[in-house]
Amino acid sequence: MAIMKIQFSWEISDQGENTKTPFSDQRVIPAGPLLQASEYDDQQVYKARVKEDIESYGWVSKEDGVVKLPIDRAMEVVLANGLPVRGTNDPPPTPKPKPAAAAAPAQKK
Repeated sequence: MAIMKIQFSWEISDQGENTKTPFSDQRVIPAGPLLQASEYDDQQVYKARVKEDIESYGWVSKEDGVVKLPIDRAMEVVLANGLPVRGTNDPPPTPKPKPAAAAAPAQKK
């Protein structure tokens, strides 16, 4: 057993530089989806970004005058002003006519 241990340690120490390959110093990153290195950290970054987004003011479309506001403030505005309603000048929605063949005949009493 002692002889095997000595021989094994000698073989390991002898390999040293011979184990390198011509490509051992090059790192090739494959194309395509990469694995998540730290799922927990990625989730914490995502949650912080979402929290910042829902708790801050900002422009959605400055040209159209559309803003985003915190959810709590948006609920207060809706409670104070109500939901938007259709104006009096807007035409009422027109119902789509049913096809004549699909209409059921009237029953006689």
